[in-house]
Amino acid sequence: MTPLDPGAAMPGALVAFAVTRTDRLLLRCGGPKRWRPSAGYTLIPCELPGAALPARAGLGGASEEIPRLAHRLLGADACVQSCAVTYGPSPVHRIDRLPPGDEAIRPLLRLARLAPASDRYETPRELTVRVYLATLPAQWRPSAAPGAWLWLGADGLRHAMRGLPFAELLAMPRAEWHTPPIAPLPDDAFVYVPSEYGERHLLRILAKYGPAALFQSDPAQGDRPRG
Repeated sequence: MTPLDPGAAMPGALVAFAVTRTDRLLLRCGGPKRWRPSAGYTLIPCELPGAALPARAGLGGASEEIPRLAHRLLGADACVQSCAVTYGPSPVHRIDRLPPGDEAIRPLLRLARLAPASDRYETPRELTVRVYLATLPAQWRPSAAPGAWLWLGADGLRHAMRGLPFAELLAMPRAEWHTPPIAPLPDDAFVYVPSEYGERHLLRILAKYGPAALFQSDPAQGDRPRG
């Protein structure tokens, strides 16, 4: 069940974590229960580690809630960073630097989207999506969360957004399993990124502001718009 399953209790916000290292982003790939046959392929979702928060869990007091969620998804060694700049859609640009909000921990990405209605009579409602920058120790081992963990560079993420056979993705120079799936991937495995957590906007940040805006471990790369 994805976080935006119309049949589920409607969340108040979607929260995810961007873990980066040496110009690569960490994605979690869904386990066999989330694999779906379609058009001759087995579709396998890969996305930022994240979860839906209930409406009662306000993010104004995120100094406790957000690190607790990061520890649950990534393990107790995860460290959530407050970002100097928050990006997201603005009234004039598809991606922009946003004015500071009232967050206790400032996210890397903030946006609002419409949540799917559970039936045709329900009024569409706005859902907040926030992505926080998180760091992990070099010897990090994933928690017992289901699925597998995959490092992707910017090109790998861009191709995964379009969808492609998993064998082709893993042949890309910067793609690497951190922990392969417990169950072997089928020969017709096809990767896709659902983009529920704003992954498409991360590519827009890269395109406009350069690698340092997302891959913040390299101070030599400036945060400047690209045209």
